[in-house]
Amino acid sequence: MYSPLDLLNYVKELKKHNLDILSSGNISLRLDANHIAIKPTGLNYDDLTLEDISVVDLQGNLILGLKASSDLDIHLKIFSERKDINCIIHTHSHYATVMSCLNLSLKVLTTLHADYFGKEILCMRYINHRKSNLGVKFIELHTNVCLLERHGTLIVDADPKKAIKSAVVIEEISKLNFHIMQLQRKISPMLEEDICSLNEYYATTYGNK
Repeated sequence: MYSPLDLLNYVKELKKHNLDILSSGNISLRLDANHIAIKPTGLNYDDLTLEDISVVDLQGNLILGLKASSDLDIHLKIFSERKDINCIIHTHSHYATVMSCLNLSLKVLTTLHADYFGKEILCMRYINHRKSNLGVKFIELHTNVCLLERHGTLIVDADPKKAIKSAVVIEEISKLNFHIMQLQRKISPMLEEDICSLNEYYATTYGNK
């Protein structure tokens, strides 16, 4: 499994991509069957130390570190229901948030999108996450990635490195789709057969497969 030090290293990796400003966004890791590590609330990525990292049990009790992220309930709900995942990332990245404010799912317009995800990325309708646990609705979507209307992105994965890559690629896809739609709002998605073949090649053959 993973450790609080792993979370610190992944925080540093995520920070390199400049997806969030100041203390916005969060990331968490499953440590074992009943504990997670999560970024503390209100703390800038640049200021985070190993001693700061919040370790909590799945009941939300703080074990080590500073007060956990204000989105802790979302992470706990997803970890409790999705035994297949080990990492959760929430970003407020610029273009993904713009597209979410327009309540626009990310249609597969580019080979980049087809390669990485192979399907449309849905936009979850707005939920006030201070009044309701949006993790409940996320679980109902049966997906690993989505936009959150007026809020940003939510990404889960068994592999933290893949989750970080997904966060970066979603922002790039959002940027591409936004600019494409400024020129041609009614552009059609790629053909399903092309999407499937590109995604299959990327998943099975591309790189060091």
